[in-house]
Amino acid sequence: MKMKKLLLGLIAPSILSFFALDLNSQARIQIIHNSADAAAAVVDVWVNNTLFEDDLQFRHATAFRDAPAGTPLIVEIKGSDSDVNSPAVATFNLTLEDNETYVVVANGIVSPTGYSPATPFDLYIYNLGQETAQNQTETDVLIFHGATDAPTVDVNEVTVASDEALIADDLSYGEFTGYVNPETNDYSLQIRNGENTLAVAQFLAP
Repeated sequence: MKMKKLLLGLIAPSILSFFALDLNSQARIQIIHNSADAAAAVVDVWVNNTLFEDDLQFRHATAFRDAPAGTPLIVEIKGSDSDVNSPAVATFNLTLEDNETYVVVANGIVSPTGYSPATPFDLYIYNLGQETAQNQTETDVLIFHGATDAPTVDVNEVTVASDEALIADDLSYGEFTGYVNPETNDYSLQIRNGENTLAVAQFLAP
């Protein structure tokens, strides 16, 4: 799934000025909003008191962008329509490595009540991100387990029943698979229990 082509965003002037801080030491970063907490349905992302992404919705992502590497970054998740003085829902300290590409998933629960389990909100970081497939006939896919109330699962590709394939085995909450490399096509991905005996959900993957 070429999310980078589906979720293009406009870069505001304030963001450009932030990234101009250090052009000699750079990383690339994408932030994905995967917190299912209704209280965080739409958030703003601030980095070092500069707006990084405005009104990021649940199950949406930023584009990959340049970010300063080798310097401490304060990442704040705030409510929609925030400003620099608005209180943060959560604050994280990050230091990126030069020339690395990061996929960062914001996941978990921010509300004190109403969810069981109330898995704490956190950032889950994958530092081997890709912006393009390594082979032009393939679409490289990174899978992350972000369901706070789901146990360890398997992921099967079941587009053709006679040729189904296990593509993620025993994936636990908060884990990434690493990239898998299917031929570019329309697929159906089935989520199964850890024993790979019971299907619990199925999703189209064009």
